[in-house]
Amino acid sequence: MQLRVTYSSGAGNTFTIVREGRRRLPAAVWQRLAPQLCRWTDGLLVLEPANPDGTVPVLFFNPDGSTGMFCGNGARCAAAFLMGEQPRPITLLLAGVVVGAMPGVLGIRLQLPAPKEPPSEREVELPNGRLRLWVADVGAPHALVPLHELSTLGIRGTLDQVPVDQLGRQLRKHPAFAPGGVNVSFYTVDQSGQLQLRTYERGVERETGSCGTAALAVALTAWLRQEVRPPVTVVPLSRSPLLVDWDGESPEQLRALYLEGAAEVLGTDTVEVSLEEEE
Repeated sequence: MQLRVTYSSGAGNTFTIVREGRRRLPAAVWQRLAPQLCRWTDGLLVLEPANPDGTVPVLFFNPDGSTGMFCGNGARCAAAFLMGEQPRPITLLLAGVVVGAMPGVLGIRLQLPAPKEPPSEREVELPNGRLRLWVADVGAPHALVPLHELSTLGIRGTLDQVPVDQLGRQLRKHPAFAPGGVNVSFYTVDQSGQLQLRTYERGVERETGSCGTAALAVALTAWLRQEVRPPVTVVPLSRSPLLVDWDGESPEQLRALYLEGAAEVLGTDTVEVSLEEEE
């Protein structure tokens, strides 16, 4: 079966986009196709036909086929794809979250509902010691680790020196976060007040160039820890900045979140996929 796909980057987070037409495939089929369609991207976005009210449903799948979580950069890439056809504010429905999208100074700006709970502190036991971190759920669960906390594991140095894949894998599968696991981010605040961020994403199972929900989670965590004030610039591995802002005077009284950053089309292709089980 051949599919027309578009490749997109949201601040260094890459996606394969498929636009469904009259012939619509069940979500279970897309789940099986995701590993084939994400051989070099961080996720699959399936754009369904708009609802009568104009809202566009978007299905998101990780490269391993897992689904059901919100994806901030994916939502921005889906919006950029649709705005390329007709630039205007649009509304998306992704993982049960209604998201407003509009053009912004840095690219695409999203307005999202506030998280149900503020970030909270937790300690977990690892082979090399006990680690203090923060957890936050902004449509996808995250564990946030300030760089200096890694000293309890005997890890010192700059953010660039953190073994993100090794530590990320340990925490992502830690019993404290069972059964679903978490995304894992390590961060520090630089002299300009910007957050420097590196993220290991579950479902991709490696460090990615950027993660939109990680940017939201780390900005809220750093605000709770009185390390930053909004708006917050978050600089991921890709070095393409994300701007995070919110409405509300305290972490417990938030009314809305905002995520803004670059989103661009990388190219299009026609790919051959199979519903047969791969060896």
